[in-house]
Amino acid sequence: MKFLLVALLAVGAFAAPQSSILAEGPSCPIDDPLFIAEGSLNISIPPLFILNEGSIQGGGVANGLTSLRYTFNYIILTGRLDFEFWLGGADVDLVSYEGTGSIDGTPFRPETIPRGAFEGHGHFRARASDVHAKGVGFLGVNLITSKAQLRSLAINELNFETVHLDLGTVTIGGQPWDQVEWNANFRQNFFQDWTSVGTQFVEQIRVSINAELGKYTLPELLELLFPSNPSTCKPESF
Repeated sequence: MKFLLVALLAVGAFAAPQSSILAEGPSCPIDDPLFIAEGSLNISIPPLFILNEGSIQGGGVANGLTSLRYTFNYIILTGRLDFEFWLGGADVDLVSYEGTGSIDGTPFRPETIPRGAFEGHGHFRARASDVHAKGVGFLGVNLITSKAQLRSLAINELNFETVHLDLGTVTIGGQPWDQVEWNANFRQNFFQDWTSVGTQFVEQIRVSINAELGKYTLPELLELLFPSNPSTCKPESF
């Protein structure tokens, strides 16, 4: 009985101030254009995409990031996190890059997301337009590590008009990657696979997200998503 009373008081104390937290962003201004200083290239989201340590980029510019919008709504008592994301159009252009790593888009077909060891160098350009995603996840705490984890993830709405990559000279799985063909067919291939194995692919994304969330406790993560004093934030950087 004493344990039950303490538990109820703890839940009441946690939930009493507010039942949910809402954040809309970006919370800080993004320069447009945003100039990118040369340096390391670290965009790993394992197991989907891994860039090895030592990958570098020669600097460049990003345009259109001011079209980014997102909302997060966190239900404190249940750990439910509703999210929505919009990107009107963005273009990232790097003078040069050199990178090695690996790609694994399972369960999507290799023509949609190639698989294997990755090696690329040269000019880098990535463009996307009219991107929209909406979904829900449930946050919790890993009882072994005491770090935040995403227990489940569902993406209820997903669409984009264009995604285009120009990665210079690229080999994947030891073979040259035909970027012209990939760019021409990616949208059609993506939504064909999304219809058939999208749920399994989202599970892969959840695993990738948890690899990053393992760096934070749940309070630290919530402070990142819902900053208590956003007026003191620094301008967003690439």
